[in-house]
Amino acid sequence: VVLLQRLQTLRSGSHAGQFELFALITFPWAFFLLAPYSEALFLALALGAFLAAHTHRWGLVALLGFLAGLTRLFGLALVPPLLLLAFRRDPASVAPRATAWFPRAIAGIAPAVGFASFASWLAFRFRDPLAFLHAQQGGWGRGNGWAGLQASIRAVADNIRDRGWLHLGPAVDLLVVLLLFAAVAYAVRARRLVDAAYAASGLALVLVSGSLLSAGRYALVLFPVFGLLAALRCRPVLWAGYLAASCALQVYLIIRFVNDLWVA
Repeated sequence: VVLLQRLQTLRSGSHAGQFELFALITFPWAFFLLAPYSEALFLALALGAFLAAHTHRWGLVALLGFLAGLTRLFGLALVPPLLLLAFRRDPASVAPRATAWFPRAIAGIAPAVGFASFASWLAFRFRDPLAFLHAQQGGWGRGNGWAGLQASIRAVADNIRDRGWLHLGPAVDLLVVLLLFAAVAYAVRARRLVDAAYAASGLALVLVSGSLLSAGRYALVLFPVFGLLAALRCRPVLWAGYLAASCALQVYLIIRFVNDLWVA
């Protein structure tokens, strides 16, 4: 939370990060930051890497990026934005770029190296570098690629048809995916190409996973989403409506979570 505020303040101004911070803590799945999941650790590492990149501390970027890649598959989504920060002049940067290209390149691909290290350990230990993915496909019924995604989308309509409109279930995950598309479009329109690259990379990982399950939890670490949500403050009615709906959904999900029911 502190790192998000520091990053947005560094890039946009003294108070610009407050609304994005508020959008984060009111996000329906924000309680996962306090749960025994990897979201909080990954988000802290990702934000730290972005902060370090904006101040051109490439050794720290490489370390944090590597650890983020070890933490989650979503570490791969950090590679495009970190490479953008490494090889273009960013007006929000606060330090001169005098580092040679090679350290910057290493820092940019460090998350992929971290994930590759984890996959290598899985191959050594279980003879399967994608053991976690195959476990999800077997235990959670995730399909492969586009076919699995189509099946997940059909499940939205089937759930509403069989159980009624009061049981939206998978439709919420579909709405989160649409929110991610909107976040990419908003970042591009605002010329925040680094944010757009991060959100688009994360969205691509969700889409190729073969399922919409847990899309809300995945979106939690894609902080450009909160830039889009914070922009609603310019329309007070929409902002108030979002906050009311988001907080209500968060309370509902917490109740399900503490009662050992599926959330994300």
